[in-house]
This record gives sequence, C-alpha cells and structure tokens, in this order.
Amino acid sequence: RVDAVANALTSGRQVDMGSVLREIAYIETTMLNYRDQLSKVRDQLNDMLTQLNKTMGELSDARAMIFDVVNNLRNLLANYQSRLEELSITITELSLTLSSRLSDIEREIRAMRDSTLLNKGRQ
Repeated sequence: RVDAVANALTSGRQVDMGSVLREIAYIETTMLNYRDQLSKVRDQLNDMLTQLNKTMGELSDARAMIFDVVNNLRNLLANYQSRLEELSITITELSLTLSSRLSDIEREIRAMRDSTLLNKGRQ
C-alpha cells in the first residue's frame, strides 16, 4: 500500500486526495499496531529475562547450598571413618588384652587343678 500511495503521488496524474489520505491513515494505523505489538513483545522479553535472571540466581543459591551439604556430609563421613578406625584399634587392643587375660586364667585354673590333684594324691 505504501508503494501504491507513492506511485500515485509521483505519477503526475490527478489523484483523489481523499483516497490517498485514507491509505495513509490505514498505513499509519497499521504501523501503530505493529509498534504496539513490538512493544508488547519487548515487554514480554524483558519479563522473561527478569524471570531467567531470578531463576539463575535461585539455581546458583541452590548449587551453593548443595555444595555445602555435600561438603558437610563428606566431613561427617571422614569423622565417622576416623572414629570407626579408632574403635577398631580399641577393640583389637581389648581383644588382645582379654585373650591374654583368659590365657592367664586358664593357666591358673590348670595350676590349681594340678595342685588339687597332687594334694588328693598325697592323702
């Protein structure tokens, strides 16, 4: 339509100005509609960018929180592993001590039995 108006005005022929003005008004209205639509699209894009930035911030916060939780769990597991190793050493030491003490008691019982048998045999 713009080309038709331009051709009509530059052709040198007599032109119905009412028709030209209507065409220009139509073109202007169409351009205003396009401008409004572009403005709406721009606003929607801005809203989407704002939401995207907010989401990225939330994801960054969540990632930092997850990292902290994983790090804390890693530290807790390392502490538990150390405690379990210490407990294992303590149990091994106690086992050796108890085994040694049991051997001593068994020797004492044998000695007492042998002594009792000797005393019975002398009587």
